[in-house]
Amino acid sequence: INPCKCSGTMKYLHVSCLRQLMQSKITKIIGKTVTLLTFKTLDCDICKAPFPENIKIKNRIYTLIDLNKPDNNYVIIEAIVKETPNIKLIFVIIFKDKQQHIKIGRAFDSDVRLSDISVSRTHACLYIYNGNCLLKDTQSKFGTLVRTSHKLCVIPGKPLYIQQGTTFMT
Repeated sequence: INPCKCSGTMKYLHVSCLRQLMQSKITKIIGKTVTLLTFKTLDCDICKAPFPENIKIKNRIYTLIDLNKPDNNYVIIEAIVKETPNIKLIFVIIFKDKQQHIKIGRAFDSDVRLSDISVSRTHACLYIYNGNCLLKDTQSKFGTLVRTSHKLCVIPGKPLYIQQGTTFMT
């Protein structure tokens, strides 16, 4: 494949070699219920062009970043850090049982710890309810924002808050 702007003998490389290169640049911190992956934007060492996270070859999609998806119920969250846009934080959260609540916040006892001043000490909780993963704000000061690219589950009688830029809708 040719995943970057290199030319000549450096133009092509194997998908497996690119995957191995990308995995070598990822730092993994494995906890009881949460695995944190941190990495800088993955780009070519020579031409500095960013590598894609997925590559399509002959109608087959190859994922270049191996997240080791578990067999149990899990959710993957990507944190967006405005101060360091070239750093990615990906949390792979495993629900070992249906009663488990995953705490998100700044506190040291949080399962998903975010060191952003706009995140409350106990900001939100993730849990499984009726087979769905729900995110519940725990009365945090600035609310809990979610960037989604998939369908949202709307529950009748429950308010849904959506913010797009500076526009806030209920």
